[in-house]
Amino acid sequence: MAGLITAGSSSQAYKLKSLIADDGDVFLGDHKPLPSVKLPGICFIKIPSSASLSFAHELLTLCLDNGITMVYPLCYQEIRLLAESKQLFSEYGITVFTPEASVLHKFETTQEGNPVIRDVQPCGIFSESADSLKIYIAY
Repeated sequence: MAGLITAGSSSQAYKLKSLIADDGDVFLGDHKPLPSVKLPGICFIKIPSSASLSFAHELLTLCLDNGITMVYPLCYQEIRLLAESKQLFSEYGITVFTPEASVLHKFETTQEGNPVIRDVQPCGIFSESADSLKIYIAY
């Protein structure tokens, strides 16, 4: 099983990669220019911009072409678009880790232990606690 983490050039993507690395191959994807340096154990992949009208379909094609079965979007626009397309991805056996589109608005304010999504930089904040893994996504 392979996974894709978006915003792959961010430190948050590296943190998430270290948390899920045991689950198989993990690609770090970004629509921005990626490092041209080869880093051991890191596979970079160019993904479409979330500004594209066909973002979800382009990303689905990329996932199918590369055997990706899990997608972890880190940018708010990607989360919003992929939350609306979860059903499409699931029909192809791909799990998209986002809240359901119908409840996404509930995560736009801070709540203890729940994702926080705002439209500011940096994207993605992840924290671990002693009792459980908590993932906070901030934008």
